[in-house]
Amino acid sequence: MTWRHAAAGGAGGGGDGGASVRDATTAYAFWKPGTAGPGAHAADRDDSRALDLAGGAMGGDGGSRGGLPVDGMRAQVCYLVESHAVVLVAGETGSGKSTRIPAFLLDAGWANGGRRIAVAMPRRLAAVELAKHVAAMRGSALGGEVGYRIRFGSMVSRETRLVFATAGSLLSESLADPLLSRYSVVVVDEAHDRTLETEILLALLKRIRRARPDLRLVIISATLEVGPLVAFFSDPRPHAKLRDVTLLVVPGSSYPVEVVYVARPLANYQAYAVELVSWIHATQPAGDVLIFCPGLAVIRSLVAALEDRAYADMVAGIRPAAGSGVQMAIHALHAKLDVAGQRALFERKANVRRIIVATNVAESAVTLPGVVYVIDSGLVKRPTCSPVTGATKLTVTAVSKAEAAQRAGRAGRTAAGTAFRLYTRATHAALAPHAPPVVQTADLERLVLTLARLGVARVSAMQFVAPPSHGLVLGAQRRLVELGALEAGNHALTHDGFVMASLPLSAMAARALLAGSALGCGMEVLMLVAVLQVEPLFAGRAARVRAGQLALGAAEGDFLTYINAFVAFRGLEAAQRKEWAEERGLSLRALARAGQVFDKLMVAVSRVGIALPSIHVGGEGAAAMGPAEAGAVVLRALAAGFGKHNAARHVAGNVYKAVSDGAEVSVDSRSVVDLVETWPPLIMYADREAEASGSAEIVREVSAVESSSVLEQFNVGRAS
Repeated sequence: MTWRHAAAGGAGGGGDGGASVRDATTAYAFWKPGTAGPGAHAADRDDSRALDLAGGAMGGDGGSRGGLPVDGMRAQVCYLVESHAVVLVAGETGSGKSTRIPAFLLDAGWANGGRRIAVAMPRRLAAVELAKHVAAMRGSALGGEVGYRIRFGSMVSRETRLVFATAGSLLSESLADPLLSRYSVVVVDEAHDRTLETEILLALLKRIRRARPDLRLVIISATLEVGPLVAFFSDPRPHAKLRDVTLLVVPGSSYPVEVVYVARPLANYQAYAVELVSWIHATQPAGDVLIFCPGLAVIRSLVAALEDRAYADMVAGIRPAAGSGVQMAIHALHAKLDVAGQRALFERKANVRRIIVATNVAESAVTLPGVVYVIDSGLVKRPTCSPVTGATKLTVTAVSKAEAAQRAGRAGRTAAGTAFRLYTRATHAALAPHAPPVVQTADLERLVLTLARLGVARVSAMQFVAPPSHGLVLGAQRRLVELGALEAGNHALTHDGFVMASLPLSAMAARALLAGSALGCGMEVLMLVAVLQVEPLFAGRAARVRAGQLALGAAEGDFLTYINAFVAFRGLEAAQRKEWAEERGLSLRALARAGQVFDKLMVAVSRVGIALPSIHVGGEGAAAMGPAEAGAVVLRALAAGFGKHNAARHVAGNVYKAVSDGAEVSVDSRSVVDLVETWPPLIMYADREAEASGSAEIVREVSAVESSSVLEQFNVGRAS
């Protein structure tokens, strides 16, 4: 296998493809630790051709050299916000836009008189870390002048004037305050990362401005591709005092990033990533490594492989490069990681090289200190939905050029770095310029339900930056009618739909909770729903995981097993929990986080008046599920919500056929169902994933279910 060298270039998230990225003349033979590898010698590099990569900026001190570019634009920013309804900011890497601009507005008095400024982020990692950074920058305690609000957690007080929030949390706030009346300015950061919640929020903000012309909007993007946003927010109607929209371009402050491609396609990118990390640690100067890979399952696999390789290298006597750190610390970063786990990623220790294995949550918004090497698999996991069958799944697919640029840019935030792309230059050239709009590919149940809760029955009446797929809207409306959230015909919100829209849960999980309340097992369903919001409970070595599953397992599958684990864990004294979890291959952090989510959900459920009776099941031991019929009652309630996610036994082994679209799916080998002697004829599942386009699909969090429970799902727990 050979590698080819290239310089990184391109201004803005339009990507680093095209003529600005050139193959270097040197091709490297594949290497082993201790031998020459890509870019190992100064004579082999062509740094004079390296250009700055543009990517998402934290706007903190990462990447800054004697101040940030936006610091000299304070007066201009404040003037534009004062004189325009909408200010679009296109800021390159290291510009300081994410932290400085909210602080400018705070100092300019936009949060005086009891008002607040909101900064909406697509992900909670960015919301929390940016709030911490700005609070520290201003010398205030987090939760005082500056705070954050995320799903299942917040740090705000009566004194808070600047709130960093996820877009979803701000949408939830709009359900109680449709005009977001407490906010004088709403900043939407990372607008190029258009999640479903961000798409809804942008549409809602445009609608709010018609009723609140005093509201100012600041839309921040890490790319210069802002044409659609300019067109969307331009208002043809004349306004007496304000101009409608303006664009401010802020230069970046990134370091040079050298991009390296493989010369030929890889048969196993995970194995090559492990080899590459081993080589970097053995031969390259100090600096942390950030690996982008698609999804939590791949992260778990890669972390285990890296741990094994690090041990093997130590036994073989392979020493790290001089000055690179004597130890290797391996971390995971993904959307379900709790705040404590995220915090550890921002704490560096002397003589330690960190290897951070991440999903696309690490592409932008925050600077992970010390990262100078990026390894990019070129893959991302996207949610997809069939407008015909309504089948939803997560599909591994190629990144866009803009996403590839964002990833490579992570290597140049605090020092000059190198981005290793585990795909060829020709593959990169064929990538799409940008990711497809999520409103045209994903399940739109949350979009339809949120709009209905806000009084918008017809989605077509709402303007979006990119119009939602008509077929996906119709499919979402049909499924919400089946779940009892919408009326048939006029699609008006039902009483149950109002309750479901008010909860920070998917429509399926909310319906299961209502059914559990009606069937006398609401408490147990809430336990499972809380567990499904966090990273996998079983996360240890395979032998311990299996031992734990046998100790806690319910023959029906993962759902009841998770309830057993949760009940048993909560019943222990705090001092006993760590050892107990380790012995059973359980993640102490995941169990603790599930408990926090459970407590938050208890509050949310009580606010909407859902009763939570308990059937008193769960725990460890032979009698964990109580009477035999108790577990069946819990599964009936779950089928009311997740019943559409079912599959029937197809052929020998673990292969099933999804009822929704007839696709063949395999049960995840980590499932408790895999331990049962006889495969159940019918299963339901929480998640369905395709590892690559056209590949076999896997279902995770699986449970056996009676066919009668699936058939009656539409009548369980309905409001009369």
